[in-house]
Amino acid sequence: MAHYHHTVICKATPFVEFTKWCASHQNAGMEDPVVKARRQNLKRLIDRDYDGNQSKVARLIQPDRPSQSYINGLLQAVPKSEDKKPKSFGEKAARKIEHALGLKRGQLDIPNSALIYDESRRDIARDALHSAVDDLDRHEQQEALSFIRQLQARRRKAG
Repeated sequence: MAHYHHTVICKATPFVEFTKWCASHQNAGMEDPVVKARRQNLKRLIDRDYDGNQSKVARLIQPDRPSQSYINGLLQAVPKSEDKKPKSFGEKAARKIEHALGLKRGQLDIPNSALIYDESRRDIARDALHSAVDDLDRHEQQEALSFIRQLQARRRKAG
């Protein structure tokens, strides 16, 4: 539910006043400070650790159905279209992103956070593989997948 902050008289007539409630997404200056910090920190994290590639982050957060537009929506404080609300960047989304990326809990909420990773939860090898595969063309990705399958078959034979 939207948080309403004040009313604005849209149109007045001699008979009645028409009142419109203004939600925070209609005035960027009224954005929740925690949500603003989350947006800024996520943007900095993507730029710092993922070369600005929102698709890489989307694949880590939602591996079964990655959506770069979801990440882009979270980063926009004001939607491009007047009739749309900005994507909610609430507690649940922030914790999900922190967990998926291996950040310490609450890092996205701290204004100008250092964005510290929780090394006990972070899978550095997996992240490096994701980044390496993203930089390959389709044929090279198929070769890499074939090699991984060979490694898995060898492990099954040995085990």
